[in-house]
Amino acid sequence: MTAARANGVGVMGIRAVQAGALTSAIDRPLPAGHPELRDFARAAGFRRLARSSAVAPAALAHRYALSLDIDTLVLGVEEPAGARRVRSRR
Repeated sequence: MTAARANGVGVMGIRAVQAGALTSAIDRPLPAGHPELRDFARAAGFRRLARSSAVAPAALAHRYALSLDIDTLVLGVEEPAGARRVRSRR
C-alpha cells in the first residue's frame, strides 16, 4: 500500500471476509478438511469479538478493510442456487 501511494496508484481491497471465514457461517458445502473450513475454525475468536460488539462478523471485516485507507473494496457475491448463467459472446 505504501508503494502504491508513493506512485499515485490506487489500492483495491479484496476478500475482506476471506472466502467466508470471517462470516457467521460458511454458506456452501465444503469437504472435510477444506482450507476454508480450517480458516473458519481459526476465526472463532473473531466471531466472538463481533458478537461482543453486536456486529455481524462480515460487517466487522468490511469495516476493518475500509479503515485501511483503501480506494475501493470488492464485496464478494454469491450466485443464487438455480440462477442461470449468461455467457458473454465476444
